[in-house]
Amino acid sequence: AEDGIRDVERSRGLGDVYKRQCETCGRNNGNLNCWTCLNNLYVSDDGASCVACDVKITDCSNCVDNGDNVITCSACTSLFLSDDNTACLDCGAVIENCQTCNSDGNNGQTICDTCSSSTVPSSDGLSCGPCSDAITGCSECQVDSNTNDVLCDVCGSGFYVATNQLECVACSNDVADCTVCENDNGAVKCFECGNSKYPVANLLSC
Repeated sequence: AEDGIRDVERSRGLGDVYKRQCETCGRNNGNLNCWTCLNNLYVSDDGASCVACDVKITDCSNCVDNGDNVITCSACTSLFLSDDNTACLDCGAVIENCQTCNSDGNNGQTICDTCSSSTVPSSDGLSCGPCSDAITGCSECQVDSNTNDVLCDVCGSGFYVATNQLECVACSNDVADCTVCENDNGAVKCFECGNSKYPVANLLSC
């Protein structure tokens, strides 16, 4: 193994570390050290073993040992790969409230794909804004993965979710003086009224 070519016989004598993981090895001050490891592994600081990528870079599934203990990651298991390939990041650490993201290959910017339930990606994907930015009066929403439409799940006080979930409709549009209501399969039912009024028994008017 003096020339850096894997010494099969010597590797067998060193156990699984060299037999199954070390690709090339050699002598250093009398010690047999690993120089390069197989895919998805890198050489430990002391050269005595091959270590999984995620030991050095959390969540990294594929890495490259560039020498001098410089490890770069090429793929993450579930997180977002940083632009300099040195870390796997939670999208929320890059863009507040972002849950999933990707990298814009044209300019290296981080683009958010999905945000938390109370926020949605901005038109350029560079931030997460409140649902009300997309649908007036909406407090909780989601993005339809098929159409990319913002769908409202919960509207703020004084509004109800339209059947198609694409808008929040003021309760008073359907029931005069109604301030709190809900859409019950197309029938708007009022639970609180303004102007000193109260809902009638069937909740369809004040």
